[in-house]
Amino acid sequence: MNYQNKRNMDTILNIRDLSKSYGHIKAVDKLNLKVEKGDIFGILGPNGSGKTTTLGMILSILKADSGSFEWFGGQFGTNPRKKIGAILETPNFYPYKTGIENLKIVAKIKGINNFDFDSVMRLVNLEQRKTSKFRTYSLGMKQRLAIAATMIGNPEVVIFDEPTNGLDPKGIAEVRTILKRVSESGRSVIMASHILDEVEKICSHVAIIKNGKLLSTGLVGELLSDDYLVEINAFDDEKLKSFMKNSPYINTIKKSNKYWTCTVDKNIPAEIISKEAFNNGLILSHFVIRKQSLEEEFLTITKT
Repeated sequence: MNYQNKRNMDTILNIRDLSKSYGHIKAVDKLNLKVEKGDIFGILGPNGSGKTTTLGMILSILKADSGSFEWFGGQFGTNPRKKIGAILETPNFYPYKTGIENLKIVAKIKGINNFDFDSVMRLVNLEQRKTSKFRTYSLGMKQRLAIAATMIGNPEVVIFDEPTNGLDPKGIAEVRTILKRVSESGRSVIMASHILDEVEKICSHVAIIKNGKLLSTGLVGELLSDDYLVEINAFDDEKLKSFMKNSPYINTIKKSNKYWTCTVDKNIPAEIISKEAFNNGLILSHFVIRKQSLEEEFLTITKT
């Protein structure tokens, strides 16, 4: 099996040109995204950027105006929801019932029998409070119980909309740890957030959107970092590729149609790269420094 075929099999979600409008407002505009198995995928954007609308469409709560999406490569047909757990709004639980009783009600609604409730309570650090009434839970505990509810039925992917919204720093740290545990249990995670720091600390991949349009997508470490970019070409392409792969100053490399793009640590002067290339017998035909500004751009658009 070649690499590309394997990636297609590992695609959890494939979104193609998805669009949704409310009157004259374009909430989501021809959005294209892929989420792969094992990703902790963050949809990052300011409030009103189309994050929640996107989640509503891929969960079939909202109907798209145009475009399409496909879960799990279509292997579960038109009803993949049993493989998906989700929280889109503040969850509603019965305040006079215990945490474990509320989870059992969720399981009954989902048609799940003989589920190991204690395991998910352990996962979200609520095992010691499973017999406490929901009304006695702190806001952070309520959110953790909601995460536990998404795990009922052992879904392959879980979806969260602003999972740390309204929590204090301790609650945010707890939810962050739990989401990482969920991913480590073999599930893919999709979360929407307007908080840059949250996505950086939780997610492996990110899509940055504004006004329903995709600005950029990729690995968090590549998009949200202090590295700067260098566009580079040489007359000997293979020799240049080998040089970049072996350079201790270059973090990542990528080939576009016109040139190579590499990321360089902010503490390394660009002159060192060109000097090292010359010392390795390379004659450069293109060398342009380009600031890595996605982080600054995101911080700017969230203020508007």
